[in-house]
Amino acid sequence: MKRIIGIDLGTTNSLSATVFDEGPEVIGTDGDCSVTPSVLSWTGSGWLVGQEARERRITNPENTVYSIKRLMGRSLDELSETVQDLPYQIVEAQRQLVKVRIGESKPYKEFTPQELSAEILKKVKQRAEEALGESVEKAVITVPAYFDDAQRQATRDAGRIAGLEVARIINEPTAAAIAYGLDEKRDLQKDGHVAVYDLGGGTFDISILKLSGKIFKVVATHGNTQLGGDDFDQAVVETLKDRIHQEHPEAEFDDPESKQILKKTAEFIKIKLSLSPETDYSLDFSKKSMSFSGVFKLEEFESLIAPMIEQTLESCRHVLREAKLSVKKIDEVVLVGGSTVIPAVRKQIESFFGRPPHVAIDPYKVVAIGAGIQGHLLAGGRRDFLLLDVIPLALGIETLGGTFSKIITGNTTIPIEESETFTTNVDNQTSIDVNIFQGERELIKDCRALGQFKLRGIPPMKAGLPLVEVM
Repeated sequence: MKRIIGIDLGTTNSLSATVFDEGPEVIGTDGDCSVTPSVLSWTGSGWLVGQEARERRITNPENTVYSIKRLMGRSLDELSETVQDLPYQIVEAQRQLVKVRIGESKPYKEFTPQELSAEILKKVKQRAEEALGESVEKAVITVPAYFDDAQRQATRDAGRIAGLEVARIINEPTAAAIAYGLDEKRDLQKDGHVAVYDLGGGTFDISILKLSGKIFKVVATHGNTQLGGDDFDQAVVETLKDRIHQEHPEAEFDDPESKQILKKTAEFIKIKLSLSPETDYSLDFSKKSMSFSGVFKLEEFESLIAPMIEQTLESCRHVLREAKLSVKKIDEVVLVGGSTVIPAVRKQIESFFGRPPHVAIDPYKVVAIGAGIQGHLLAGGRRDFLLLDVIPLALGIETLGGTFSKIITGNTTIPIEESETFTTNVDNQTSIDVNIFQGERELIKDCRALGQFKLRGIPPMKAGLPLVEVM
């Protein structure tokens, strides 16, 4: 049986997992060695990836790239707010997508998010091969549940560029549910509904699943692909800038080095405040001959992130409405993602669902483990569970007036086949341009274009008489 590993391609960190004789576990030679920071640094001749790259964020700021997952399959317009906070350059590429520009002067080098993600996947693949002592050719890669088709295809492309055959793309909350559902501590005789709350470095998802023995059915999902720990960091960065401006009104922080220093300090503060009620910090802008120090209190941090936590809870309310369930019908809450270790997040989750979350499985590892189990199944291993997922966003076509006509609604169990009948709107019309979109809004300008084709050979008739079935 040729092994298929699972890979959690994260905004902040990436890791892989597989099923060993003893059971599913992350792949690594020891402890933290299993985790690869999702950071790249250009040396002039190639990429450093992982911890080496992370350590160059201050010394090589404009050529060190992080949070690349947030750029996958996105246009410059969609990233307008994100781009201004990044120390590296983002430019528009073909089909309105983006590229990362490396270099302070011409000739620049430009890379797509897929190419950069591929470098991270290559590193994860290499480390897995070293730990396993065998070649790795196939993988199951996870994505946020609310990723649209363009973002999923970008992830597939990254896998292909990295030399991996992507056996399947699965949703992160679904992978977590697999790991939870097959956990030896779970009573398999007990059926119920599980909420998977996934708050990572750059994305948020909430999914409701119905577990019946070893049948896992996703009932509904919702999320935000531009909300995560990075946004918590940025809130701290803005506060630090305000404090510095009180003493140094003329100070500017638009250069790459300053952005990286502020980002690194914000991450430090966030981590420290997960363990203590306050923390000291210091900022050293050596090129500006300026330094600054202070104390950051937990209450201030919690006040900054409260609106963002509320956004996640609004998604929780939305997904419960979609699932037609009350909070009381949720039997377990599973936490996924590094941002769920923040005390304020856990406190709000417990208050919202009325129960303490399930924390027996490490939220940093649970997605990779679930993907590893799915890979084991696809490779011909265990076949004693069934996974039924959903399409997160509606699929449909453009109709008269630029409206979006949904053919498959969001949160429909897949695989699915649906059809709808349309007609012409002009006399003697012999062809129809079919434009396919994905989204939840009423107008196609607010949805994501997936593709188009021309349907020819319609008999010339009065408008409204020909019937065209779209499947």
